[in-house]
Amino acid sequence: MLRKTLWTIIITLIFFALIYVFTLGLKRDQQQMPSALLSKPLPDFNLTDLFDENKKYNKESLMGEIFFINVFASWCPPCAKEHDVIVALAAEDFPFIGLNYQDNRDEAQNWLAERGNPYQKVLFDEQGSVGMDWGVIGVPETFMIDAQGIVRYRHIGMLTLDIWHDRFMPVLNEFKQANAVSPYPFNNPKDEQRFIDLTAKLRCLVCQNQTVLDSDATLAKDLRQQVYDQILAGHSDEEIINYLTTRYGDFILYQPPVNKSTGFLWFGPMILLLIAGIVVGFIIRRAHQQHKGERK
Repeated sequence: MLRKTLWTIIITLIFFALIYVFTLGLKRDQQQMPSALLSKPLPDFNLTDLFDENKKYNKESLMGEIFFINVFASWCPPCAKEHDVIVALAAEDFPFIGLNYQDNRDEAQNWLAERGNPYQKVLFDEQGSVGMDWGVIGVPETFMIDAQGIVRYRHIGMLTLDIWHDRFMPVLNEFKQANAVSPYPFNNPKDEQRFIDLTAKLRCLVCQNQTVLDSDATLAKDLRQQVYDQILAGHSDEEIINYLTTRYGDFILYQPPVNKSTGFLWFGPMILLLIAGIVVGFIIRRAHQQHKGERK
């Protein structure tokens, strides 16, 4: 009887632990969901202008200053409510680029004609493929992109002036202050872009969930300096990556290759979940068999 009670308690604790984990996931503020692109370069793309099919845009055509990408659609009711906010912010000289997502070209043009067009450019993503590459899960969404094309902030859902001042402005001000004087001066933009791309691919070994580009840890600063020195010395991207992985291992890569040493990083969570499922199943089956035996 004591053994049966013990198994019942274990099963109950496991059940409530799983309920707690899933409840946390459901209650999580969708607006605070982390983006896979945060502190990483915006993926390249090729899209036409909403108003001119012959005009084409890619990532390079947008870079040069900090800007904001607003994902919207004419069929989206929250986008209509949000639009006045975008118009007001654009009037204050905040540069907005529109990404018209999974929409009809004519309907989107009419939608902006009726409400006003606050965007410097409007990219037409008819199939939504570019939005999916950026991790868009719905509309509206708004991204903050720095002058080098790095995603600095992402907001999921309708943008309001309160959200703008409480969330976007602190990030924008902090970024401007941190980059007022660059500690890594380059002689040409191409090397500067290489530096950004490389450090965005490297994992901070202290923070682990941040890139070397974004982390303020002492080790991350040391790694940035190493990358900077290697670029100035004329080494290629491949040589720099090989140099760092030789010193620190594949774990320094934000997306390490699948091999024996990194296998647990890729498959560890799934293996642990599978083991937990097997253990729970075994406990339940054992308890059921004991219950049947006692009934006999």
